[in-house]
Amino acid sequence: MQAGSLVSFPLERLSDWLYVVDGKAYGAFTVRLLRSRMSDEEKQEHDSHYPFEFD
Repeated sequence: MQAGSLVSFPLERLSDWLYVVDGKAYGAFTVRLLRSRMSDEEKQEHDSHYPFEFD
């Protein structure tokens, strides 16, 4: 396996963590990956549902 390799596993095996300090999110690696695939407009819509920032 190397960087960029596709893998699959049961969803229940997926875990992530998130904490917020002074309005900024730390962790949330799954959300960050999904956001990296969004357009700027999609990110704005997504982020409008959270009371903190991902970037």
